[in-house]
Amino acid sequence: MAKSSSSLHKRKLRERKQKQKQLNRNLSIGIVVIVLLVLAFIAWPKPEAEPLAAERLEADPALGATDALVTIIEYGDFGCSACRSWHLAGIREQVMAEYSDQVQFIWRDFPVITAQSPKAAEAGQCAFDQGKFWEYHDYIYEQARSLSVSDLKSYAKQIGLDSAQFNQCLDSDQ
Repeated sequence: MAKSSSSLHKRKLRERKQKQKQLNRNLSIGIVVIVLLVLAFIAWPKPEAEPLAAERLEADPALGATDALVTIIEYGDFGCSACRSWHLAGIREQVMAEYSDQVQFIWRDFPVITAQSPKAAEAGQCAFDQGKFWEYHDYIYEQARSLSVSDLKSYAKQIGLDSAQFNQCLDSDQ
C-alpha cells in the first residue's frame, strides 16, 4: 500500500511538473508574441503629413476687412462649453452686423479643454483648407454633441466638404 501511495505521489508530481512546463512554455510564447507586436507597432511606418507652407501656417480663419480699425481675436476650443455659449449668444454676428467694415474677427485654436479638442482643432483647419471654416465652426457649436474623429468626419460631410480630402487631411495629423 505504501508503494502504491508512493507511486501515486510520484505520478502527481510528474503531472504537476508537466503542467508547470506547459504553463512556462505558454507564458514564453505569449511574451514573445507581445514583444513582436510592440516592435511591429513601433516599426510600422506612420503616415507623415506634408510640411505646410509658411503662408498657410500664418493664415487664420478671419471675417471682415483686413484693414479694419479693430481686430478681435478669439482663442477658442471646440470642446469648450463657454465658447459654445458665447457662440450661441450670437455676439460675433452682432458685432459684425453693427461694425462690418470696421472690425476683423480672427479665430485661433486653443484646444485644451477636452482630450478630443486637438483633433477637433485639426478638423477645423481641414475645413479651412476647403474654404469652409466658419460653416464647420458654426455647425460644431450649434449641432455637434461629440468630437470623436468619426463624428468630425460626419460633420464635414454634412456641410458639403469634400470627404476624401477632409478625411485625408484629418488622418494625416497635419
